[in-house]
Amino acid sequence: MVKARGLLLMIAAGFFIFTAPGAASAEWSFSGEGINEPHANLVLSDSFSGTIYAATDYFLYMSEDAGKSWRHIFSMASKESNINFINIVSGNQLSILVATDDGLYISSDRGEHWRKAFQKGVNCIASDINNTASVYVATDEGIYVSQDMAKTWQLVSAGLGSVPIKYIIIDKAGKIYISSEGRIFKSEDNGKIWKEIYSFVKKDVLETPPEEIAPEETEQAFTKINSLAANALAPDEIYAAVSKGVLFSKDSGQTWAFMPTVGLGNSEARHIAAAKEKIYIATRSGVFEYNNLDAKWSPIYGGAYFRDVKFLSVDEQNSTIWAASGNGIFKMENTPAAGFNGQTGLPQRFLEKFNNEPSIGDVQRAAIRYAEVHPEKIERWRRLAAKKGLLPKISTNVGNNVSDLWHWEAGSTTKAGDDVLLKGNEAMEWNVGASWDLSEFIWNPDQTNIDVRSRLMVELRDDILDDVTRLYFERRRLQVDMLLSPPRSEKEHCDKLLRIEEITANMDALTGGYFSAKLNNPSENPHRY
Repeated sequence: MVKARGLLLMIAAGFFIFTAPGAASAEWSFSGEGINEPHANLVLSDSFSGTIYAATDYFLYMSEDAGKSWRHIFSMASKESNINFINIVSGNQLSILVATDDGLYISSDRGEHWRKAFQKGVNCIASDINNTASVYVATDEGIYVSQDMAKTWQLVSAGLGSVPIKYIIIDKAGKIYISSEGRIFKSEDNGKIWKEIYSFVKKDVLETPPEEIAPEETEQAFTKINSLAANALAPDEIYAAVSKGVLFSKDSGQTWAFMPTVGLGNSEARHIAAAKEKIYIATRSGVFEYNNLDAKWSPIYGGAYFRDVKFLSVDEQNSTIWAASGNGIFKMENTPAAGFNGQTGLPQRFLEKFNNEPSIGDVQRAAIRYAEVHPEKIERWRRLAAKKGLLPKISTNVGNNVSDLWHWEAGSTTKAGDDVLLKGNEAMEWNVGASWDLSEFIWNPDQTNIDVRSRLMVELRDDILDDVTRLYFERRRLQVDMLLSPPRSEKEHCDKLLRIEEITANMDALTGGYFSAKLNNPSENPHRY
């Protein structure tokens, strides 16, 4: 029997399924040594074979030693095409499927040789665990299915018209869910009949907004769907990661609602995993977990600072989460730790070592001041706009009057030419005017622009505060870790020191050098590492 696994089973077609949050001892660690590019877009952990796959824009890598080393196994022929998705199908032999802008490629010998199995660009792949050798691909022309392991193909979404399909998942019951950038469809008969079950697209709004339309004009009308996920333990639960948060349905897409965004801020949900009562998402700001009791999102930190998380996978057998990010490949090994029943908070002996370092409040204020996103700036704009009506609009005009100017010369009896009509010279004319627009005393049109800029400034300020807070406490965690668990080798010691220096440099970039200026003053900071 052929068993399909990969993105469908382990990360729910682009999202990982993980039933327990990282324990206290779990830490993210960099695992991208050997990958030549500084970033990664995709990662897939095959828990059955123990192999890890990672993809950048144009290259696919494979690791057989838990990310310690990587081997390049596939590359795009042209940099005009990108790798979009990875899937693994195994039975008598393992097959690696790679979706690219140039088509679908398959290898049945662990990446030694490849064949092109589909000629058109592929956005996503899904395997049907209930139908052996059945593979579905999502393309800009619709959904194609192969019932013979990618040898022949059939279009099964003709009834939808020319809708570009970006994502596809298949739940355990065999129901197929697909999404364009603005709509979600479902089929319960292997793609013969499709039903639209959700749409962000208004009747008068194009699904792909034209470039000439300003983002502010389409933001409320168009919300982008990034990917889909089905809860493996509760197949009726369907989730959609969208640009505005997370959309969910508990009845196979009949009704939908948005999950709360408390704790998530303005982070765009890129990937999501659903397992029992736990929901996890990957965002530009990192990985977040949803807490049902508090109805809010919490970031999952630990060990290493990385951002721009694009993809997540999980090795359920070894309880390891893998993340593809803008900083490369990271992993978190979820090793349970014995509980600690001591006091809450850091012990005083540790706090004393950081007394002379700037507090988080000082650093946040420095970041706001450096980026010029403090609330007083908007208030000043509003006060000045309110006074605009008091100022007049000044207009001036200067010109020559070139018409014939005649005047009567009279009044003298001592010179010739008296009492005659004479033609004079050109005349210069000028005027100055002032006008007031009384309507501006009631409403100033500039207030609308200020409101828009205020909203954008609040979003930017939230992002900056999120960044600087994350960096500050990641640095503090490393410092405490060095105190509690001294490095066992010089390399480990140097690695942690370099990580601290890297985070310090990032904080300097956000505060204009404020953080290092405080640290470099020996009288204020006698406890440096």
